[in-house]
Amino acid sequence: MPLEINGEFIEDALLDEEYQHILAQYKQRQREEPSLQIPSLAALHTLVKENVSRRFLLLQEAEKRGIQISSQSLDSNMAKLLASRPDIQNLPAAEQQQ
Repeated sequence: MPLEINGEFIEDALLDEEYQHILAQYKQRQREEPSLQIPSLAALHTLVKENVSRRFLLLQEAEKRGIQISSQSLDSNMAKLLASRPDIQNLPAAEQQQ
């Protein structure tokens, strides 16, 4: 599943990691809602490519504009966001981005 964004190649390991993350989220939700259908393999691969592409485009744009954020600051801000929005804590990545 090779992916290139603005001349930058995304490693398969990152795509595999995102795939496993999304699949795990769907499986967790399916345990909570047995009627939930896990998307097809093709649909999951599309979600992975969309999620990774969005992140890389945002990172590239931030770099162009000279915007930097430390991992610690990002983690802290994400924790605050999730604490303020418990409704999004267990949603699959695709639903969080809508």
